[in-house]
Amino acid sequence: MIKNIKKWTLAAAIGLAAVGCTDKFEEINTDPNEPNEVPAGLMTADIIRVTANTMYSTGIGGDMGAVWSQQWSKIQYTDEELYIPRQSAIGSVWDNIYSAVLSNAKVMRNLALAQTTPDFPEGDKQLAGVATVLEVYGFALLTDVYGDVPFSQALLGGTDGVFTPSYDKQVDIYNDMLMKLDEAIAYLNGPGLITPSSDLLYGGDVTKWIKFANSLKVRILMRASDKSSEITNFNAQLQAAANGAFTSIDDEAKLAYLESAPNANPIFESVVQGNRTEYRMGEAFVELLKSLNDDRLTTMAELNDAGEYMGKPPVAENTVLYNKATVSGLGEKYLEATASGYFISFAETQFLLAEAAERGFITGGTTVAEEYYNAGVAASFTENEVSLALPAYMAQSTVAYGAGNKIEKIHTQKYIALFSQGIEAWTEQRRTGIPALSPAVNGAVTEIPSRYFYPATEQSLNGTSYQAAVSQQGDDELTTKIWWNK
Repeated sequence: MIKNIKKWTLAAAIGLAAVGCTDKFEEINTDPNEPNEVPAGLMTADIIRVTANTMYSTGIGGDMGAVWSQQWSKIQYTDEELYIPRQSAIGSVWDNIYSAVLSNAKVMRNLALAQTTPDFPEGDKQLAGVATVLEVYGFALLTDVYGDVPFSQALLGGTDGVFTPSYDKQVDIYNDMLMKLDEAIAYLNGPGLITPSSDLLYGGDVTKWIKFANSLKVRILMRASDKSSEITNFNAQLQAAANGAFTSIDDEAKLAYLESAPNANPIFESVVQGNRTEYRMGEAFVELLKSLNDDRLTTMAELNDAGEYMGKPPVAENTVLYNKATVSGLGEKYLEATASGYFISFAETQFLLAEAAERGFITGGTTVAEEYYNAGVAASFTENEVSLALPAYMAQSTVAYGAGNKIEKIHTQKYIALFSQGIEAWTEQRRTGIPALSPAVNGAVTEIPSRYFYPATEQSLNGTSYQAAVSQQGDDELTTKIWWNK
């Protein structure tokens, strides 16, 4: 998109011709077909697409998300399952988000505020709000997988000459992201017009963008809930966000992928078109659903050749025991070209709000928590097209909210609802420890990874800041706990 800005600017410059003196010079020399700036609204689609494609890449959200959370497994090429991630995959998350998401979101916001019209003399505040929400989403993704990252000095190379940005502490990033979301909500409540054709999430519906911003606040706040004393006005912020969050499945933030590459779901492009059939179901996930008599398993997984649902544990390749015939494949719905790429689902938000109410962070207590919990389970059953099985499922003591450990039930159901949302499933499992998972047998490390290590390029290109970050956060290892998980 940056290349497009240069290209469009050059085209506008070339298009100028000498026409002599006239008091209508600007009018004559303005070609509506050759603008000298990219309209801010046209940048939205690329930012959304790159964010989703990064999360749903099998080499990222699959290998270092769904596999690490043991929703998925691999019957071949098991390095990632044994906690040996590829450096290229680690680096691509960093590069994609900084260069194609955050950089463009910053440009988009600045353009939106600068591109004034008679209707919007102070710029398009709503587009600026969209850009800010997407910027925060990108930063949240980065800090949740790496920990401390460049934030306050990020993206200042072109304007301020800061080419070796320092790494901010995650607690500071979290507080600043929450302030940015408040700014985004204020923008979204202002004048403007979101370009429908470029808005791949909501088609220009500003009300839903406001709900998205609030739901993202809920996620960020609950992720930091064990460190709530370090978050400014934690309870008040969470209550306000809860009041403005998603209220139905129709509100959730998801990208509707198309039928064919390069606009199809990356999981389809990799597993189906790329014949990467080594991706199978994880044993822990399959056995959990079987223990709960959960009909969602019929949508999430395929039967193996023996007519059973079977997952593979996190162990090295053993094609005698674990192969295409014995280990269930991913369910057809999750392998479709048009399978949605979720940013935040309604179900996830309901479970986060259930936890918030049950823990007393927001009003309502157990009664309201149960309502949120039931709504989350129902939404997940609807998404997986098994709603008819819901009443019998909810009647089980292992599922019904009133019996047993309520917080454990919330986290268990959230883990199930996040199936194939790999990075988010792994992130919430490491936050909550639910379900309890055993690490890979003979893995490179003896516990499930807590973070990604930093890209190797940071050591060579930003070495001083990198070393300071390691001193601040801890060794650059997969097992080093990040702030909200310490």
